[in-house]
Amino acid sequence: MRRMKSGKIIWLVLALVVLAVAGYYRFVGLESKAVHHDESVNYSFTKKLLNKGQYAYNPIAYHGPFLYYVALPAVAIGGFTKTTMRVTPAIFGVLCIILLLLMHPTLGKPGVLFGAAVLALSPADVYFSKTFIHEIYFAFAYAGMFWAFLEAVRKPKASAVILFYVFLSLAFTVKETAAFAIPSFGAALFMGWYFAGRYETEPHSFQAGPLLGRPNMHHLTWGIGLALVLWALLFSSFLTNPKGIVDFFAAYGSWFSTGVVEKPHAKPWPYFFVLLGEYYAPALPFALWAAVRAFWKHRPRTIALLAVAVSTLFVYTVIPYKTPWCVLVIGLAWIVLAADGFTDLWELLRHPALRAAIVVVSLAGLAVYAWASYRINFEKYDDEDYQIVYVQTLREYESMLRDLAVVVQTSGLGDQQPIYLAQNAKNPGRFYLRHYKKLKMQSKESEKPITQSIIICRNTEYDAIAKRMTMKYRSKTYPVFPGWWVYLLVEENLWKRTGLQGNETN
Repeated sequence: MRRMKSGKIIWLVLALVVLAVAGYYRFVGLESKAVHHDESVNYSFTKKLLNKGQYAYNPIAYHGPFLYYVALPAVAIGGFTKTTMRVTPAIFGVLCIILLLLMHPTLGKPGVLFGAAVLALSPADVYFSKTFIHEIYFAFAYAGMFWAFLEAVRKPKASAVILFYVFLSLAFTVKETAAFAIPSFGAALFMGWYFAGRYETEPHSFQAGPLLGRPNMHHLTWGIGLALVLWALLFSSFLTNPKGIVDFFAAYGSWFSTGVVEKPHAKPWPYFFVLLGEYYAPALPFALWAAVRAFWKHRPRTIALLAVAVSTLFVYTVIPYKTPWCVLVIGLAWIVLAADGFTDLWELLRHPALRAAIVVVSLAGLAVYAWASYRINFEKYDDEDYQIVYVQTLREYESMLRDLAVVVQTSGLGDQQPIYLAQNAKNPGRFYLRHYKKLKMQSKESEKPITQSIIICRNTEYDAIAKRMTMKYRSKTYPVFPGWWVYLLVEENLWKRTGLQGNETN
């Protein structure tokens, strides 16, 4: 008894250590990375929701509503800063790890501890836990589905069945690609049911029925009912925009064309295999072990997890449209499978020396992994040699803000300084210039003369802007990301008074 209690205490302490490391990687340095243009877009929607109580789901170009609503507490308390926008994704990044640790009744304590460590240190998961975009919430919903799925097939509990469908609904309110979860988990249910019926030696160790309403249809009804309520409330903006429910279905038309047509985000088919190898390497040997043992020992639960991992990787592979943040749910699926494999290997190798060898090898791999994650997330966060760094705003962009502050101080107008921002989607200026009350944002083509003494535009917009200028400017350029830069154009006399160097006459 004493030995069992000490084992539980050791596991709990190690779990807390993993969570502490995860917290360090996610919460330290939230201000470091420059704002990505997607973060700037999400800032605009969240600001409108906070200040005016208005949000309407856009089925053409943007993802679901969950991000904007869940961001409200932090920005309402602390205002809009890089930290307040990113702290909620960081919290959900840690919650993903907690959900993985909660899978220990089915995956085993050694395995979930190892899997949680991999997830805590994953360069990709850390990176997007510190970015104000939708992906970490999507990973959280998937982690919840995994946890509820494993609980539901282990024993017919109402809470597990209900929460599975609630997490599925949550995934839909984050991203349209939640539709991929239905065939993936459906295949997992079928494979688990088939192998349980054909080979199962332990009765009822994999029960597909509860998630399908058998033997208790009430659990399924409650699950789907609550899921629909959550979905309807968020997409209708809490019943203020009923059209959002219709737009949810309309979105699949535009997203389907985006996904299958060759566009700038199209990548070769091995893209996610490469990312999986680069950013989830410690998990892959144990995932492979789990896959081999699943069919060797006819283990329905492991086969079900393998079905999710393989089908998720497959569907994202066959779609031409590929962005690196999609690897989060792919990696999560393989980490869950690896946790199962790690526990199996741990229980198979009972000799203390062999277990010690597993621990030493795993810790060595995790140490290298931790260093790589640190380098990317604390030092090289805008270095596109790393594939998860994707059209990320370069840190040099923020030097424009320092020069702009000098210009504004020289003008003496402060936050009343008129500024014209040529608002291309790839320019994160709408966030950085949020304090200026006379900021003019022009998102569509216009022929109107520009009368502001300060103009900010992207290199591709410069020629059109130059035709509309009403005064003489001097300019300085700053990089946004490789191949893109912005002009800071300042009325010539004002510029001369600043004493700034490195400019050229417009």
